[in-house]
Amino acid sequence: MHEHYEHSEFINGLGPWLLIAVVIGLCGLAVILWLFLRNRSKPPGDAAESKETAVPIERLVQPEQPPPVEERRRATPAPEESDILDLLWQNGGPMSQTEIAESLGGDAQRIAETLKSMESQQLIERQWDAEKNTFSVSPV
Repeated sequence: MHEHYEHSEFINGLGPWLLIAVVIGLCGLAVILWLFLRNRSKPPGDAAESKETAVPIERLVQPEQPPPVEERRRATPAPEESDILDLLWQNGGPMSQTEIAESLGGDAQRIAETLKSMESQQLIERQWDAEKNTFSVSPV
């Protein structure tokens, strides 16, 4: 009888710790399996695609700079169009069609026609400004 009492005391003392050790071991095994299977279940293109869509930190921190004049000029063959784009980038925001014509010193009608052409090429955006009775022009 005495041996039975010692055996039962031994089991009662170790039983809860043994159960805790088994549960922790099974949890650890589950985590290892999850990590292993998680990497195997991804399609091969996922990693490359996520790198391609990631935005470099420099673009998030620094304001977007206008493209170099040389690139804009290649995209816009007419010298007057390049002058207008340069003027808009230097101004840093929208300008009225009247201000553009005055700054370039050209014929207002010819400037208006050039701006219509540039708008159709999606180089600029024009919006009617009723207060100034002229178009507000901004680069795209």
